[in-house]
Amino acid sequence: MQIEGYEIGEVLKRTEPTTLYRARQLSLDRPVAIEVLDAGGSEAGRNAMAAECRRLAGLLHPNLVSGLACGEVDGRPYLVTELIEGRTLASAVAEGGRFGEERALGVGGQLARALAHLEKASLIHGGLSPAAVLLSSDEVAKIDRLPAVHEPGWDGRDRAGAFVGVEGYGSPEGLRGGAGRLDARSDLYSLGAVLYFLLSGVSPAEDAIGEMIDGRMIDRPVELRARCSNVGKATLSLVETLMAALPSDRLEGAAEAGARIEAAIEEAEKRTRIQSGRAHGRRSRARRSVPARTSGAVPRVRTRRRRRR
Repeated sequence: MQIEGYEIGEVLKRTEPTTLYRARQLSLDRPVAIEVLDAGGSEAGRNAMAAECRRLAGLLHPNLVSGLACGEVDGRPYLVTELIEGRTLASAVAEGGRFGEERALGVGGQLARALAHLEKASLIHGGLSPAAVLLSSDEVAKIDRLPAVHEPGWDGRDRAGAFVGVEGYGSPEGLRGGAGRLDARSDLYSLGAVLYFLLSGVSPAEDAIGEMIDGRMIDRPVELRARCSNVGKATLSLVETLMAALPSDRLEGAAEAGARIEAAIEEAEKRTRIQSGRAHGRRSRARRSVPARTSGAVPRVRTRRRRRR
């Protein structure tokens, strides 16, 4: 396959019905990624992806893998995006364990800003999960899989008719058997689930318990407070609200989620300062309780002199 202006390299990923390639943009001599619709796709599928590519090519944000250009090759639409050299959040936790509270909230704040940007463009992601977020070496988080974004009211299925919600991270209304109409609050559920995973190191789907809600059986995760005893109240409340089973019980939008995350970060930082101060105080008291001695000095022993008669 050849695309004018690009040098096509290895296949990075195959996700039916598209293939993602590593490539180089010759005019700027920079690495990029190119996602191409596989051959044999239906006319409706080609038109749908072409429309998505045009919509996403100009969607620029520091925490989104940016679309750079779009076009067609051999009658198949393609999308050119920036190439991020990093690892997914799923890999980061698998390799290094769960995140500390402030680190997890820092990543969550970046994701909330990206989702707010999608909201302004009247778009939703629908497939947010730890595997869909890339984390660079300098802790910049970017939501990947931009061709998955859709308009509010989407039924949660991809072009092939399969549900895209990831078990444990997709909102109840976006998974099989759900109400089938997603909006920005569906992405907020996924944001809460990603935070749950970063803080606990465990998927929300693990040990989930079935609960009858609004006439449907919904798998509900074990409460975060049961997995993380050292997480602050603001963070626990935030995750619980984001992951409410009913959209009406969640926050109104990503901007509000971002503000709540900032407040939780402030609480976590304050708690860290207090704990640090207490530890410093204990060390200081311990030092004062030990009598100072000169190195090598022999302690002087007093003896009573007898009186002569």
